Amino acid sequence: MIQAIVFLLSVFSALGFSHPGSNGHKHPSRKQPVFDVKKTVAGADAVFLGGQPATAAKYDWYTSDMHIHATGCRPEANPTSTTAFIKQNLVSANTNVGDILIWGDQKSYILDAPNFRGAQDDPLSDATQILHWDLEVSQLPGSVLGHQTFLNLSDLGLFKSKTSQPSYPNYPGKNYLLPNYAWAQAQGALVGYPHAEDWDKGTYYPNLISSAIAPRALPWDIVSERVDFLATEYINHPNHLWLWYSMLNAGFHIAPAAGSDYPCFEGKIGRVQTAFPLPKGSKLTFASYIDAIRSGRTVVKENPAEVSDSANGSLTTAYLDMRVADQPLGSEITLNADSGTVKVEVDASGSTGNKIGIVKNGEIVATAAISPTVKTYTFNVAFEKSGWLAALTADAHTAATFVLVNGCDIRLDPAGARKWANYVNLLPAFGDTANLFGADKTAALASIERAATNWRQIAGEGEARTCIPRSRNRFAR
Repeated sequence: MIQAIVFLLSVFSALGFSHPGSNGHKHPSRKQPVFDVKKTVAGADAVFLGGQPATAAKYDWYTSDMHIHATGCRPEANPTSTTAFIKQNLVSANTNVGDILIWGDQKSYILDAPNFRGAQDDPLSDATQILHWDLEVSQLPGSVLGHQTFLNLSDLGLFKSKTSQPSYPNYPGKNYLLPNYAWAQAQGALVGYPHAEDWDKGTYYPNLISSAIAPRALPWDIVSERVDFLATEYINHPNHLWLWYSMLNAGFHIAPAAGSDYPCFEGKIGRVQTAFPLPKGSKLTFASYIDAIRSGRTVVKENPAEVSDSANGSLTTAYLDMRVADQPLGSEITLNADSGTVKVEVDASGSTGNKIGIVKNGEIVATAAISPTVKTYTFNVAFEKSGWLAALTADAHTAATFVLVNGCDIRLDPAGARKWANYVNLLPAFGDTANLFGADKTAALASIERAATNWRQIAGEGEARTCIPRSRNRFAR
C-alpha cells in the first residue's frame, strides 16, 4: 500500500511544487501532472457514453473559499471596508461562500472579534454570496501542534473591544487542541486542519516536519475525536495527498476542503475552491454548505478564472462529479460478498488535454481524456477487500466514496498505522518540551497513550485481516 501511494505521488512530480514552509508562503507553479497508469484493474477501462448526463441536471454546484482573513499578514489599503472588499473579490472569482476566519494575531483579533455573529451570516451576504465569520486557532494558545479551523461556531465568549486586550475565546484547548473538538461540535461546528501541504510527505516524526504550521496534531486527534475535514491551499499537492490518503487507508472518513488563506498566502481570494452540490433549485445557505462538508460531498479545485495561460499550457476542470453504485460522493457502499465490482460514473468537462484519473486506495487505476462539454465516463472497479474511490484531474479532486466488502471497515496499511502509533508517542518530545501542555500535561499524556493504543489496534486489525464492522467514530473517547 505504501508503494501504491508513493507511485501516485510520483505521478505529480511534474507539478514543480515548492514547499511553502513557515516563513512566507509562495504559490507554486501550475505545471500539470502526467497521468501514467501503473496498473489498470481488470474491467476498469473507460466507456464513453456521450450525451448530457441526467445526474448533472439534478444539482446546482456552488463554491467556497473556506480560509480568508480580513486582517493580519499584510495590511489592506482600506481596513474599514474589508468585508466589502472580500465580497467584491468573491464575486470577481465566481465564489459563492467566503469563510472569514478570526485568527491569533493580537491586533487582528481585536479588530475582527466584533464581526463575529455566531450562526448569523455577515450583513453583506445575499442570495449568491455568503460571508460568514468563524475562527482559526493560529497564534492563539494551543496552536503549537498545528492550526485548527472551526466552521459554523455559534459562540466564542468574545470580549468585543477594539481597544482593550482581547479575552481569548472561551475554548478549552488552550494547552493542546484536542479538547476543542467536543466543545465545537456540540455547537454544530465542523473542526479540521488547514495547511495539509505543509506536511513533509512520508514523514512519521514530529520533529522532522519542516513547517511550523503543519497539522502535527492530526494523527493524535483523528483517533480520539471526529476530524471533519483536512484542508489545503494547493490542489493535488503531494504532501496533502500523502497525508489525506494515509488517513483514508486507516478507515477514517475525512472530507477534503480548500481555501486561499488570503492574504497570508500569495494569490487572490477564491484562487482555490471547495465545490459542493445542492439539489436543483435549493436555496444556498451556510448550513447547506456545512452539511455538504460534513457528509463528504466536496470537490477541491483550482479556480479556472484564476488560472492564466502559460508556456506549459494550463489545464482546467469546469465540472467534476463522481457516483459509485449510483450513490453520491461520501457514501458508504456495502458489498454483501467476499469481493465484487462496482460501477463508477464520473461526470466531467474541462480543457483539451486534461484527464480523469480514478483513484482506488491511493493508486490511479484508470484514466480517460476529458471532453470540453460535460460527459459521463463509466468504469468498473473490482474490490477484494474494503477500500475507497475518488476521481481527480490535473487541477481538481473529489472526496472519497467508501466500498465496504461484507460491511468490513477499511484497514489497508497496518505498517503505516504502527508508524502513526510511534508518531503520537513522540509528540511530548516535540520542540521545546519545557511546558508543552501546561497545566493539562497529565491529561494530554494520557490522551496520547490512548491514541497510540488506538493506532496499534488499527494496525493489528489490518495485519489479522479480521472483519471489523464499520463504525464511524469507534475510537472516540
